[in-house]
Amino acid sequence: MLAIDRLTSVAQLESLKSRWIELHAEDERAHFFTSWDWLHACLTTESNPWMVLAVRDGDGPYIALLPLGDGRFPTFGPALNRELYLAGIPRADFTGVLIAKGEEHRVIPALARYIETLPWDNFTLNDWPDDRIAALIAEFPEMKYRAKKADPSPCPFIELPASWEAYLDTRTKHFRRTVRSKMRKLEAQPGFHFVVATQEESDAAIDRLLELNAARWNKSRRKRNRTFRELFRRLHASGNFILGSIKIDDLTIATQGSFVEPRTKTMLGYMMAYDAAYSDLSPGSMLVALSIRYAIENGFACYDLSRGSESYKQSLASDTRYSNHVTLTRRTLRVAAVNAGRTSYFAAKAIARNILKPSA
Repeated sequence: MLAIDRLTSVAQLESLKSRWIELHAEDERAHFFTSWDWLHACLTTESNPWMVLAVRDGDGPYIALLPLGDGRFPTFGPALNRELYLAGIPRADFTGVLIAKGEEHRVIPALARYIETLPWDNFTLNDWPDDRIAALIAEFPEMKYRAKKADPSPCPFIELPASWEAYLDTRTKHFRRTVRSKMRKLEAQPGFHFVVATQEESDAAIDRLLELNAARWNKSRRKRNRTFRELFRRLHASGNFILGSIKIDDLTIATQGSFVEPRTKTMLGYMMAYDAAYSDLSPGSMLVALSIRYAIENGFACYDLSRGSESYKQSLASDTRYSNHVTLTRRTLRVAAVNAGRTSYFAAKAIARNILKPSA
């Protein structure tokens, strides 16, 4: 007989550590964003409520773990809609579940029935590459729940060969010529060097990454710090975050933070930015190239370019996988009315932002 525990405190989460690591090691569909190091750092730096649904068979060990976020709309004032979502979003590139091998047929229906009893109006299941999430969605009957699908997101990646030159040989002649030309120009700059931050250098490197990224995308530096700084610090301390930077003397002109998944030997390029004053050196494309070279030279098997269909990612990738997006909504008049008003509200905000945006 399966039982499900709903764990909501840091102490309860930390009691799962050894079993979480075991399940992650055994689960062929596991990835970095379902690992203990990521979820512990992510959930314990999350400002919104969260839960872990832990499935056990009687008094035995847990055979499945599903982390969820618990939200509301609007953020302040009376809650008009109650929100449930796969945990990690928006900071995780992928979401998922951990299930012991051969237990899917029992676990997935049990999770669906339990989730039905929770207080939510919309259940957002975004960014999953795992077909077991599709099976979970299928357990919610159409007569009671509306399933709204969005287009899948391309997630290009590189299966890394043994050497940088071997990788370049897989690219087009034009690509090889362009990369080598730009690399020579960059390496010829007095004071050029590519460095990976040590533990002692990590705080300053993280601050520079967030500073450049906020400036590059015209985002609030304070919000960037609040969202990412402690998360990156914890993951760097655990060996799951690498900060690679292009420097001219002591000045960082481009930097990238990448996650590391030791089990699959995957390096995932996550956040990057560069100083626009050095655009003539192509610091963005060269930073990615240097990061790929670093991954090859340090024995990684895969370089994940993360979500997105940008042309530069396609030019680098050897293959593409896809993540999926579905929102389940309870079929009630109240929920339909609130969701309709919510759509209009966000559309009006977008129009207002465009009208008030300062001209160039």
